[in-house]
Amino acid sequence: MVQGFPDSFFRIINADTGLCLAARSGGVSYGSQTEHDTWTGEGKEVAFSHTKDQVLGVVKPMGDRGEIWFIDNRKNSRGEEFWHLTNLNKDIRSWFNLHASSRDFGEPTLPLSLHGAGRTDQNQWEARKREGTQFYDFLPVPQGDGKRLVGLEPTGNGDYRAVLDDEGAPHQLWRFEEVTVPGETVPR
Repeated sequence: MVQGFPDSFFRIINADTGLCLAARSGGVSYGSQTEHDTWTGEGKEVAFSHTKDQVLGVVKPMGDRGEIWFIDNRKNSRGEEFWHLTNLNKDIRSWFNLHASSRDFGEPTLPLSLHGAGRTDQNQWEARKREGTQFYDFLPVPQGDGKRLVGLEPTGNGDYRAVLDDEGAPHQLWRFEEVTVPGETVPR
């Protein structure tokens, strides 16, 4: 176990709803711009596309690669070890890590999101087995005063979003389902 999480690949499944946290495509944006020839000065319209960052989803487990996570505890260039909760669904740029905003926007809950790996403001995570159960809490560490745990918040129409909420709120129990990914190992 690494910080209470499996040291293998795993799914993060909510005990109450059976839904899991997953990375989803953020889509593609399209546009065009005018490029000018250096010698002739002639302009030509050039089309482009840009892959948007992945987004965090809450979905029914379907065996998709975006549902698979691991704890990335590799040391950085200064020899410091971190515990980033990283999604296996790497895109052409990087992996994406689970992120909890440190800013309080006056909401009772703080939405979770994905941030590209390598950013300096990445959260570190810890899981703790809930006493007398087979389930876990998990939370960013360290935290200031008060304790907020990862949970699910209903958004309507049977959908949920992943949030940090005060301890004791609904949908804060999780299980970690270990999975094998043929031909791949957890980066160490």
